[in-house]
Amino acid sequence: MAPPDRAAVQKDWRLLAQASPHLREDRDLVAACVEQSWGWALAQAAESLRADRELVLAAVRADGLTLEFASSELRSDRDLVLAAVAQNGWALEFASQELRGDHEVVIKAALQSCGLALALAAKEALGDRCFWLEAIRHFRRGWRALEFLPDALRDDRPLLVEAVRRDWRALQFASEALKRDRGLVKEAVRQNWEAMVYASQEVQEDYSLLQETSRPPKDGQGAASGRPTR
Repeated sequence: MAPPDRAAVQKDWRLLAQASPHLREDRDLVAACVEQSWGWALAQAAESLRADRELVLAAVRADGLTLEFASSELRSDRDLVLAAVAQNGWALEFASQELRGDHEVVIKAALQSCGLALALAAKEALGDRCFWLEAIRHFRRGWRALEFLPDALRDDRPLLVEAVRRDWRALQFASEALKRDRGLVKEAVRQNWEAMVYASQEVQEDYSLLQETSRPPKDGQGAASGRPTR
């Protein structure tokens, strides 16, 4: 069976996989296929075109995961990788090892994936306290990202205070020692009583803490409006 000709591939980008090497090296044809396929035709392009920055950039802007098919040189291209992870945080998997430790790249990937792409970050980044301070300040709902917080940093009170102030659910990732910290627990419980489930048993049984966190607002607005107080 003869390979598909140029006209056939232009009509159906999937035929690029069966096309001759000559057609797979045809930049204009491959560019059209990339546009039709949300970037995925890059997987069938000739090796030389996988190193074509403009072509690869168009692919990753359509679907960041197509970074997988880029040349190793382009997977080390910071701006191109930033474009890929901005579209799909999981594209971090295909970035170079160096860029998987780049704070801006990792944070952008994490923001796009509700923090879950941190599973793909380099250990050097995850073990860096400055990275976590920066990350926590970027995440509006970044408590899920703390799943990847190293044990050594789970006992870092200022870091956990910063996280809990943004979302009470961050308390669950604190060390056992910090789950006994009345001040930290109080910070979380003031936002939502459900945070108490993450506190130590000792703190859960602390009646004085329960009283402190259940006081109505000083102006009485909570009671007057019928809204529950915390």
